[in-house]
Amino acid sequence: MPEPPCCSWLPGSGALAARDMWNTRLWKPAPASAGLIGRLDADSGSAKWEPSRELGIHALRHTHASVQLKAGESVGQANAFV
Repeated sequence: MPEPPCCSWLPGSGALAARDMWNTRLWKPAPASAGLIGRLDADSGSAKWEPSRELGIHALRHTHASVQLKAGESVGQANAFV
């Protein structure tokens, strides 16, 4: 079975990212830069983002699994990646 992609690793460090760090520092800036979500307090400069179930990491996992299944991966292989 192929090794899952290293999407939970911090770029360049080889260290695992904590869930909250991954969400606030790596994932949420992407939809924010596309104008899909905003910061809770844009003036503070903090990494507090508007909640968004549709654009959250959990939805990304489901999308990834669906794409893998549609591409012909088995359920077991798709499960190994998420």
